[in-house]
Amino acid sequence: MGTDEGSSHNIYVNHMAKLIFRYNYSHQSIVGHLLKSRTAENVIAYSPLTDEPTGTGSCELDLPNGGKSFIIGYLIEQGLKTENNTILAYMEEGSDRRNPNRQLFVINNTFVNDCPVGDNIFVFIGKDDSRPAIIENNICTGPGVTTNQLGVLLKSNFIGNQQFVDANAFDFHLRSRSPAVDAGSDTLTGHGLLLTPQFQYVHSACAEGRSSVGKIDIGAYERSSRTAAVPPDAPNRCSIEPPEAYNLPETPAS
Repeated sequence: MGTDEGSSHNIYVNHMAKLIFRYNYSHQSIVGHLLKSRTAENVIAYSPLTDEPTGTGSCELDLPNGGKSFIIGYLIEQGLKTENNTILAYMEEGSDRRNPNRQLFVINNTFVNDCPVGDNIFVFIGKDDSRPAIIENNICTGPGVTTNQLGVLLKSNFIGNQQFVDANAFDFHLRSRSPAVDAGSDTLTGHGLLLTPQFQYVHSACAEGRSSVGKIDIGAYERSSRTAAVPPDAPNRCSIEPPEAYNLPETPAS
């Protein structure tokens, strides 16, 4: 966990060739980010980054020097006590010669902003990145603008009443009549990587197969066509332990 002096994060990865971050649960940071990565390539998929009631973190996901980055099938929640109005930050610290390829794909994620104050931005993109980000099939719930990038490619994103199963209990699956069901667009590949989500997160730190009947649902979870197949590279515990519910702490009385 981050400390209260503001210079540490739940997870911090310095300059490397590639980060693959899947089926993990980073939550309730203290001042620091939930995940910060300076790697040249980021594949970040099928996990939650959540402040929850007690977290006082900054950005939920920070990619300060850009890099070729794929954010797919994530639940990203900004809590009431956050110290930053940005949920996902990309190239906020500018370019770096160690990250020569800059392209951001944000596909089929569920963004939840529980902080009602401030000029909130779901996806902040630094001025040094002139290449349009691709932001597609995402749910953005709560106050804020989707992104600050003027030339961004936005497609099939949903803002409004998503009809989650139980947002208070952090169950962000969709109800049967949610307008996000069967409302997504078909994605193809980016830089040779399949962008259509193949899995979805199961708490805690696991995943199951995701497939759609008809059009894909918007967001990190498919309404009805769950294959329950454990990803081949998932931890062994996925095949022997039943899914767990979020065990959220009680919100302290004010």
